[in-house]
Parts: sequence; structure tokens; C-alpha cells
Amino acid sequence: MFYAFGEQYAYNLLFTVAKKFFTRTVDELELEDFQRAYQGWVASVQAHLPATRELGVELVCDAEREAQLIAPLLEPSPLDDRPHYRDLSQFNRVQADREQIARETSHLAALLEQFRAKDTSFWEVFSIYVNHVVCASSKFTSGGTSSQALGVIYLANPLTRSADSLYELFVHESTHLMMFVDERRARHYRDYRALAQPENFSVSAVYEKQRPLDKTLHSIAVATEVLLHREHVIGHASDSSVHPPTPKLTASTLRACDALLELQARRQLLAPRGVQIIETCAAKLHDINVDAPIAVAV
Repeated sequence: MFYAFGEQYAYNLLFTVAKKFFTRTVDELELEDFQRAYQGWVASVQAHLPATRELGVELVCDAEREAQLIAPLLEPSPLDDRPHYRDLSQFNRVQADREQIARETSHLAALLEQFRAKDTSFWEVFSIYVNHVVCASSKFTSGGTSSQALGVIYLANPLTRSADSLYELFVHESTHLMMFVDERRARHYRDYRALAQPENFSVSAVYEKQRPLDKTLHSIAVATEVLLHREHVIGHASDSSVHPPTPKLTASTLRACDALLELQARRQLLAPRGVQIIETCAAKLHDINVDAPIAVAV
């Protein structure tokens, strides 16, 4: 949501939901003030998760903390539409090979430094909204987040991913986290119970499958943000293995926008903020030059 809504939006959003956790006046605020306020706010709404140990992003190596942070993934939800989401045996609480975890977190730490140098403003915002990165085990997904684990990104098998793929995964998952916070400021849906009903599903942007509205709305926001990062930072020649090429992803995301707005016209399932997100993303997508790839390597 950084490029879709702007850098200032990211700071305004946090200030709105976590205002009581800021200890200095607005004109004195620095990055660390936002990091502390976010961590304080997250701790106040998620007492079940371990407290942060540092400002910015912690790449989790400790097995006990890893188990606590993975726990939200094991909670069933009526909005779990894909079979492997509902089969909790597919998730491991911790990886047994701790040396492997050390290699993965070291690799990610080095890449994050490289990424920050390419787009300092975004990665500063990233270091506010992302408190923990957990290298989880999964055969079915490259990464994930949970609305019950604000500030936590899960990555699977990062050593097997290209730098472009990991850049886009971090953008993808941090967009989910910002969407979760945005929804705590202004509701996205009129009736959560209706989201789980198959007749209210709509086609998603990335998987291009009929999915619950929360998944579809998030997919539109995520795909748009990935495309805008290609446009502004990493180039459309991305060798990402986790998202389709720009022309395909742009077309599928615009189709998802149209389909969801058409459903909204018939059933009024989205709140005004949900509609605004779709309309903003669609407008940004129309400005992307899908025919002129930029060969920039991460």
C-alpha cells in the first residue's frame, strides 16, 4: 500500500491507530517513534504473541519464539478456502534443523540490507510494520501472514528463492500487514459472515480463482503494490517465481477489480473503504506501462 496510497499514508495510518503510544509531539517524530508506537500498539491488541526484542525487523532464530509466532497459523477460520489451509497437519510448529534456520535468517538479513539501499523510504516503512520474520516450513506456499499475528511475516524455503522473488515476497506480505492495520482504522466489509458464503466469492488477482472477498480484496492490493514496485524500483524484467510477469498480472488484477466492483453493485458486501481500495488500485494499474520492461536487477 506504500506506492498505491503514498508514503505519508503509511505514517498517517499508524499515527491514527496508535496515537496514544507516541510520546513526543508530531514535529519531533522520527522513525524510531513510529517503530515503538507500532510495537506498543501491537502488544496491546495481541497479548498472545511474544514481545519484540528490538526496533525494526527481528529475523527469528529462537525455536521457542518461532513456535509462539507460528501458533496463529494453526487457528482454523471459516475463511480458509484452500484445502491446505484447513489441514493443520501441513504446518510444522518449528523446523528441526536449526542450522538451516541460521543460514536462512543470515541470507535474509544480507538481502534486506541490499533492498534498503534501493528504496530507503519503503524499507523504513517496512521496518515499522514488520516486527518478526519467521522461516516456517511449508510445501504449499512461499510465504504468508495472519490477521492474528500483526507484524509477523512467514517465509518458506528462502534459500531456494531468487533475490527478485524475495523482494516481491516481502512487498507482498507487508502489504497484507498494512491492510490488516488499515481495516482496524476503517472497516473493509459490511458483514463478515457473508464473506464465507460461496455465492459471495469473487475472482482473485494472483491465483485467478473464486475466493472469499477478503482474499480477493487483499490480492488486488498486493498485486498492485508488487506491480508498482516493479514500475518504480526493481523493473518489469523481474525473475520472480512467486508472481506472474507484468502484462499477465496487470490484466488479471484489473479483471479482479472489475469483477469485485460488479459483485459490489449487486450485493453491497464491501464497506466504502473497501470500494475505495479497489478504485485506487485500478487507477494506479492503468498508469503502468506493461509494454516497456525495464531491465533492472535487484
